[in-house]
Amino acid sequence: MALFEWDDRFSVGVTEMDNHHKKLFDILNKLFDDAREGKGAEAVAGTIGELIRYTEYHFAEEEAKLANSAYPHLADHKAKHRAFVDQLKDYKAQADSGGGIFVVNKVAQTGTDWLKTHILQVDQEYEQYLAK
Repeated sequence: MALFEWDDRFSVGVTEMDNHHKKLFDILNKLFDDAREGKGAEAVAGTIGELIRYTEYHFAEEEAKLANSAYPHLADHKAKHRAFVDQLKDYKAQADSGGGIFVVNKVAQTGTDWLKTHILQVDQEYEQYLAK
């Protein structure tokens, strides 16, 4: 059971970035499934760690592309990225210190909601700068 299903309204017009976004949602879906299936804390912590690593990778790639395209809102975009990564790291710390299933569900739901909103309201703005 997926928490999120991709559809074309989430496309930013850049295949590489769309693929990154799909991967982020895949990891969030995996986290949701891990929690639903009652997987242990170690498995869940590993998935949260994977989410953080891939999020940082994606943001670095996206920010580099935006910098190369002279995107005028890059500083604000980066600040939004940093805030999200900080939130994920806080959730990971809570999970690592015994936050349990509540934290996992919070990460999956909050992460999915944040990404949907970010893609639809913030990332869509850069399409004209990156789409070819």
